[in-house]
Amino acid sequence: MRSKAQLAVIEFLKQDRVATARRIRKEMGWDNKHTHNIIGRLLRLGVITNIGSPHHPQYRLVQRWQAKVAPPKPAKPQPEQQSMAQICRQNWQGYHIHRIFGSARP
Repeated sequence: MRSKAQLAVIEFLKQDRVATARRIRKEMGWDNKHTHNIIGRLLRLGVITNIGSPHHPQYRLVQRWQAKVAPPKPAKPQPEQQSMAQICRQNWQGYHIHRIFGSARP
């Protein structure tokens, strides 16, 4: 979760504790659809929760929300794959066969 909009909503909720979607929309200057998409994403991630009623939602940060916003783990480096020519050169007899018959497949 590295969206600037999501981080802006989190910062806003850190300062004001509780906010409605209308208030977030007004403060951030976004349209209605964008605001609800950001709030919905944060709800699915479990960073915020609805403490109001279904028709009058109010959102606040959950406890331990920092663990859910942690940066992603670095990707594992993939092992470098050798080309067919390099593999054949390592096995000299295989390289000669490859040169004779080519890389034809059945």
